[in-house]
Amino acid sequence: GAPFAARGDAAVAAHGEEPGVTPGRDLALVLALMAAVLMPRLLVFGVNENCFGDSVMRAELGGRWAARPRIIGSFKQGAYQFGPLHIVLLGVLTKAGGSREDVGRWLSLLAGVLSVWPLFWLTRRLFDRPAAIAACLGLALWGMHIQFSTTAESEALSMLLVFGTVALFARAVLDRHRP
Repeated sequence: GAPFAARGDAAVAAHGEEPGVTPGRDLALVLALMAAVLMPRLLVFGVNENCFGDSVMRAELGGRWAARPRIIGSFKQGAYQFGPLHIVLLGVLTKAGGSREDVGRWLSLLAGVLSVWPLFWLTRRLFDRPAAIAACLGLALWGMHIQFSTTAESEALSMLLVFGTVALFARAVLDRHRP
């Protein structure tokens, strides 16, 4: 951790921001990387189906939540073993007009593509822009992530939340050392 913090401290002291940060350029790059992640997923999205697993039950629970929105405070209140966040998000999409058969896949696709955002910023912060690009392109072509992002399971959402949490943790640790 110290080499990263030291590099960040020197750059902040000298320039007031992280090295190599060009907000407009990086935003355009992240959006392009999101498109790169989206493309292979769209190729298989139409043929991937929820043939097994708990996706049918999750969709049903999301539909039940959409019919009667409420705060889910425990597993006994309608989330069962799945946890409330995924069920509520499925319910929100169902309430917005999505079909129970497809909302889980669309949520996974959205979460899979949005995973680029924290992965890019984390990798760029710890290493550099070329490493961040390589990490996001690796994610774009990773077969398991393509599957996660095109089926109605919660893995893509979980990965988005993990990437986001680790990126925020790294930011907090590295920024703590700044004057």
